[in-house]
Amino acid sequence: MKPSVILSLAVACMAAPLAPQGAYKDALDIINRQGAKFSDASLRKRHGQEPDAFNIVFKDGVSIDQITDHLKALDGLINKDSLNGIKTAFDLPSQKDGSGLMGYSGHFDPSIVQELSKYTDLVTVEKEGHQRLPTFETFTPSQTTYAGTPDGYKGMIDNFFNWWKQGNAGQGEQDAPGQPIGGDPQPIPDNQTSPVGPPTGGEDPLPSAQVPTPSGPVSAAPSAVSSAAPSTAPGNSSGPGTFEEVGTKNWGLYRVSHKENSQSQTQYAMNKDAKNPTVAYIVDSGIRTTHKMFEGRASFGANFANDRNSDDNGHGTHVAGTVAGAGYGVSPSSKLVAVKVFAQKEAANSVIMQGVSWAIDDFVKNKDKNPRAVINFSGGGDTSEALDALFKKAVEKGMVAAVAAGNENQDACNVSPARVGGNTNGMFTVGASSSDDSFAVWDQSHASNFGSCVDVIAPGTDILSASYESDDGIASMTGTSMATPHVAGLAAQLMATSSELLTPAQVEDKLINANNGKITGNLNGTPNKLAYNGSGR
Repeated sequence: MKPSVILSLAVACMAAPLAPQGAYKDALDIINRQGAKFSDASLRKRHGQEPDAFNIVFKDGVSIDQITDHLKALDGLINKDSLNGIKTAFDLPSQKDGSGLMGYSGHFDPSIVQELSKYTDLVTVEKEGHQRLPTFETFTPSQTTYAGTPDGYKGMIDNFFNWWKQGNAGQGEQDAPGQPIGGDPQPIPDNQTSPVGPPTGGEDPLPSAQVPTPSGPVSAAPSAVSSAAPSTAPGNSSGPGTFEEVGTKNWGLYRVSHKENSQSQTQYAMNKDAKNPTVAYIVDSGIRTTHKMFEGRASFGANFANDRNSDDNGHGTHVAGTVAGAGYGVSPSSKLVAVKVFAQKEAANSVIMQGVSWAIDDFVKNKDKNPRAVINFSGGGDTSEALDALFKKAVEKGMVAAVAAGNENQDACNVSPARVGGNTNGMFTVGASSSDDSFAVWDQSHASNFGSCVDVIAPGTDILSASYESDDGIASMTGTSMATPHVAGLAAQLMATSSELLTPAQVEDKLINANNGKITGNLNGTPNKLAYNGSGR
């Protein structure tokens, strides 16, 4: 059964030190009462098919009193013996004054939708749409296996183990919203099981003879190279720091840490001065948390897709490895939190919005002690003002957001949530490049999306990262989904190494304006900005 935020809101709030009061309590009472009917088997038997699904998001500046009045009016329109009603809320339960109640999803007959549409000053009403993990992004196992944490990473990672274990283990852990309908807790395995089946959604893995490899020669195993030196070069996005070349098999790490390209792309110039804990929320298909590349830094936060706290198709694990996997990821000191919203290759917008809401709330309730976080969403699909609004809310609350531009060779302004990155400071819409610095074109039908809504370009072709099939497996994937976590990792690494607390807008400005004019090919109006960590190399 799919999880529901709604049925757990009351439990979560009752357990909190301060229970909701006043208008917010009244709003939750209505939401929970309407949501309960969708688990009523007798009601379902009598009525069968639910009406069409709609997502409703409250506009900026709407007060909790206005929201509650709106919900009371809606409640008066709904026949309690029907399958009309609110099914899911998009809420931040940690905000006990109701300021985090952002909207809701439900099933409504046309007559009720018509009434809802009259509240133009309060809400955006939108028919349910879908987001997708592109089927083009094939999962291709590599003959390479993970050889263990490179020596150049161990000291930094060990330091952050100490931080995590000393009073911070709760952030990103499984919480009430990640429960299926009925309130039974999700099973949280001590060790991730093998995938239930092969990737779904039309993937066609390449034959083993065609497994892509990085363009430059690759050493047998990553190794540290002693070339540490403070960097104070102009345009250094991280500020002065100790950058050290460490070995990597992900050519993308070379490219985001060097201003100029090279045939040998086996070294990552990493800022070793990580002093601040950072958290990366991976809103995707889940993470194989037991993969050795994550060194115990990955956990399952919430699952809105199914009852398996595992990665069913490999997309999320691969993305997580590029964000923060030791030896293959940009920010190997970051904690990774899986927010599972895809069971296969497609999910309803309302499911994605539940996941984003959960991530925002988990960040907000821990913000006083851990104010640095990034949210990565390597998906895209139907344009949706409701979904766009939630990603903008994440940035407003202090999270950096990184989203994929898409692989359909079209204007990214036609895709949500990619279309809002270009005009939202602190939110990156990421296009993809290939290892020769060309704007990525993969075949006649698939190329990186383009245009003014793209903020930055990052490596996205033949990227090696963690496989979901075993704890030491490596896989190659291609697409803007692979470019996006390079940028999310750069944001996390920048926040980890900066002495000041940067705003999301400051993070974006530093990362997209340090290495311009390097990408070749037809950019179709895409800003020629290559993501770069400012190592000075």
